[in-house]
Amino acid sequence: MVATLGMAVNEARFYNQAADDLNGVAPHAWYAHAGAGARFLIVLDDIVAAGGRPYALADRCDLAHAQGLVDAFATLHAQFWESPRLLGDLSWVRTWSTRTGYGMLKLFYARGRRGALRRDRLEVTPAVRAVCAALDRHAEAYYREFEAGPLTLLHGDSHLGNTFAWPDGRSGLLDWQVIWRGPGLREVSYWMTTGLEPELRRTHERELIARYLDGLRAGGVDAVPSNDVAFDQYRLFTAEAWDATAMTVNWPGLQEQKNTDAAFRRACVAVDDLQTAALMNERYR
Repeated sequence: MVATLGMAVNEARFYNQAADDLNGVAPHAWYAHAGAGARFLIVLDDIVAAGGRPYALADRCDLAHAQGLVDAFATLHAQFWESPRLLGDLSWVRTWSTRTGYGMLKLFYARGRRGALRRDRLEVTPAVRAVCAALDRHAEAYYREFEAGPLTLLHGDSHLGNTFAWPDGRSGLLDWQVIWRGPGLREVSYWMTTGLEPELRRTHERELIARYLDGLRAGGVDAVPSNDVAFDQYRLFTAEAWDATAMTVNWPGLQEQKNTDAAFRRACVAVDDLQTAALMNERYR
């Protein structure tokens, strides 16, 4: 998987070319090199030794870390929002459909969603089955949403297990192997719907999205969507967050079982709460 999707090359390039511009959103890399196939070596600062805390997917994210992550996403996305660098020295950061191994990734997703439903899990409600059906029916139209501007540099796999908290209250991101160029709210949705317990998400999702939009404005982004438009994008992108967790259910070993279970449970509740299937079917009818 690392070789097929170019993951090692992506991460080494990120640390060598972009990470130091992000003020702690990523740890400092002392060395990053990708060799042939899946061989790579990256030497990072020790986050724990510096007083930081890495998170696992099964951990409970509190509001302070959630706010720190929203600020981190805003910092990252504002830095590269429609940046000329994405057509220059960072042109290797590809769009959704031009990424290395995209055909294989689509196959992983399609097989993952069908396999997850066949496992007869309690989380699979009618709303979850409806999202799966909507993804099967509208995949190509849906995926075009990921290439409609404005675009920025995305971490790409921004689940809770790839995050950490600094001792000063800031938050950051690890595991930059699947970075790509896309809409910033995809990243916020991917993290929030798989990483927050439903009660916390329901209570704070609108204020966290508003905080993200304010962070973009503070970072110099002019064309920031309204809160209502942003919330609908958040609801829409929840389908892909669910799809990604379904793939880990169908492919044991990508995550520890407790992490897979936590993310899938949260994502299943989110697509139900946010009526994601209804939004997709209305948008692509």
